Amino acid sequence: MNKIILFLPLSLLIGCQSTTTKIACNASESEWYEFGQQAAVSGKSVRIFDSYKQQCSEQLIQTAQTHYIDGFTDGLMTYCTYDNGFERGKKGLELNTICPLEMRAEFEKGFKIAKRIRDEEMKQAEHALRERERYIQQRDNAPPEKK
Repeated sequence: MNKIILFLPLSLLIGCQSTTTKIACNASESEWYEFGQQAAVSGKSVRIFDSYKQQCSEQLIQTAQTHYIDGFTDGLMTYCTYDNGFERGKKGLELNTICPLEMRAEFEKGFKIAKRIRDEEMKQAEHALRERERYIQQRDNAPPEKK
């Protein structure tokens, strides 16, 4: 249930440009924290906040940036892990560079290992497909068998 509550404000924030300003500008401190956390967990740059700041200007609560960055920092703890890097590499996603240097090594290690595995699996699948196509072509071009 808590996960649904965390995703709801972010989905509303991302959903519509005109709605974004209204929701983001009026967001509470805890919502700014959640926005930052979800941005990091999604692999987005902390710089997204700059667009909120520009959109909201004086409507933005004074502590919004602090809470956003606190949430973003906590989100990085979830995102910048070996396991998450491995999952992203396994899915064939691009290597994301939002992780700070001190956290990046494990994330990249997981990513690179999974990418190597995925690349090898892709090569094997392509090879199997070529072999199958070659077999079908040879079968179709073979002279008919005598009975």
